[in-house]
Amino acid sequence: MARGEGAEQYSASSLLPVKPLSADGIKIAKKIKERRKPLSVCNKLCYAIGGAPYQITGSALGFFLQIYLLDVAQVRRELTSSEPQEKMHLASE
Repeated sequence: MARGEGAEQYSASSLLPVKPLSADGIKIAKKIKERRKPLSVCNKLCYAIGGAPYQITGSALGFFLQIYLLDVAQVRRELTSSEPQEKMHLASE
């Protein structure tokens, strides 16, 4: 292994797709992008609804992680909060 034994046989550049050029030299992918229709309202709503479970999961994890750190792991409140330390000191005064 020290001399490159078992190393990859292909370079990373050979894995990238080669984009074909049209007759005038402009990449075809750019022309296809220009022809795309904007997303409909229905599609936008579906994307929004599909993202909601991830937001809910993140909020629930943050909430229960805070409880775990404070009650079970007995970590100090200042270390578990995402607030800057200056605000914590001002609130206690």
